[in-house]
Amino acid sequence: MNQKIPEGWSVKKLGDIGKVSMCKRIMKNETHPDFGIPFYKISTFGGKPDAYISEEL
Repeated sequence: MNQKIPEGWSVKKLGDIGKVSMCKRIMKNETHPDFGIPFYKISTFGGKPDAYISEEL
């Protein structure tokens, strides 16, 4: 890992702080390419999201 970690922060695996799971299927027509809450798919997890969802969704 070559990223600078802010002072006072620590590195943890996601599974150490919570459970990763699917709770609802999101269809492509429910996403937006530019704004909203970042939506991570298996192919974008750990990288940059290419889809966003509304706060209501």
